[in-house]
Amino acid sequence: MTQPTQPPCGAQNCPKMAATSEQTALVDKFVTTAVHEDVLDHTVQTGQRVIAIAVDETPEASHAVQWTLEHLVNLQGNDQVCFFMEAHGGCASSRLFAHHGRSVPLAQVVLINVRPYAVPSNYVSAAEFYPAYSNAFNTEYVEAMEHSNREVSHNILKKLGETVLAKGVACRGIALRGDARDEIALKVKEIHADILVTGTRGEGPFGKAIHGSLSDYLIHHVDIPVVVAKLHHK
Repeated sequence: MTQPTQPPCGAQNCPKMAATSEQTALVDKFVTTAVHEDVLDHTVQTGQRVIAIAVDETPEASHAVQWTLEHLVNLQGNDQVCFFMEAHGGCASSRLFAHHGRSVPLAQVVLINVRPYAVPSNYVSAAEFYPAYSNAFNTEYVEAMEHSNREVSHNILKKLGETVLAKGVACRGIALRGDARDEIALKVKEIHADILVTGTRGEGPFGKAIHGSLSDYLIHHVDIPVVVAKLHHK
């Protein structure tokens, strides 16, 4: 299986060409089509708080799960945790905190993981491809990349789900695909999450300037409280 090679002219300088039918089909299947895969129990609990956790393969994500179990989940009330690696407006604060000495209502926690596209965005722009990339970017390679990304995503959710289940907490795991910022923001709104927990990659100033911060984006683009469970490295 031949992997794509970097074009000698660089992605910004290469001439573009119309996509072939095979390339267009790949984009339709692995980019345009939205993905929502329930990896763990997909039962939707009603009348409960919904705690969303954005997770990936990093120690920071594992810490976010542990932090949620220790600080947000009411084990005496048999809370349910759902995972997303991958907003409900207005009333979240009152539902979460204004219970004045009474037990916090049962919660459903959803873990979300968002895997990258098998066709990277710099390989395709709308319906046009850079020839030096697309000649080697064949169906076999893209399908292998998608399979690998999907397997990694599902394994992350299963592993972190075991941590939640070990605490006696019910758990959902949802695998998505695409830009983590947009996918998570849309999904927490769809599931009517009351709060979103995320870790932090701990990128330096240069990394944040180039890629931006996922947690910063979510804080400014979702309409529910966002908790950043920062892992302090010793």
